[in-house]
Amino acid sequence: RRTGSTWARVPASAFAGESLRRVRPGRRGSALVLSTAGIWSLDDLSATPRRLLAQPYPADALRREDGSLIVFAYGAVVEHRGATSRTLLKLSARSIQLAVRGNTIWAAYDRFLAALRPGEAPGVIGVADGLPSGGPMLVDRENSLWICTFRGLMQFPEPDTVAWSEQDGLPSSHARFVARAPRGIWTTTWGGLARVQR
Repeated sequence: RRTGSTWARVPASAFAGESLRRVRPGRRGSALVLSTAGIWSLDDLSATPRRLLAQPYPADALRREDGSLIVFAYGAVVEHRGATSRTLLKLSARSIQLAVRGNTIWAAYDRFLAALRPGEAPGVIGVADGLPSGGPMLVDRENSLWICTFRGLMQFPEPDTVAWSEQDGLPSSHARFVARAPRGIWTTTWGGLARVQR
């Protein structure tokens, strides 16, 4: 939809005969179009679509303000910056959707939810952390992250969401009580007491 509430049509033939799978908002009013064979940009609705990347069956893609492209396909989140590519995360799971909240890229898989933060190792939340499944996501106006799971809708409120378990040093993943302290959070678990600090 153009500025001024008029609609524009872009013929499917403009995408080299590829089947179109998804349309995502791009930067500054543009759109990303995901096809069976690549990722296209519609920078101007009166212009011809431009192929950004050849990629078979991308699950999702995001275009950042700096021009880099984040592509989610076959379990991998890959950053494309000019002629260079860098894998940010690869899991053996089905890719579903990407979402951005602040500086964090969230990647929903069929069994996991991953948080990719600049300068940090990826955080992965799964069944052991109480997440029943991954699914489609939304970041609302208050910056809460919402994720559809096969058990219902889950909300991860703003500011940011982190899950700690035995893998992160808790005596047990079964946490019972939590209390605020001047330096961190204290929690009791079935296996003992722990202090959690960011």
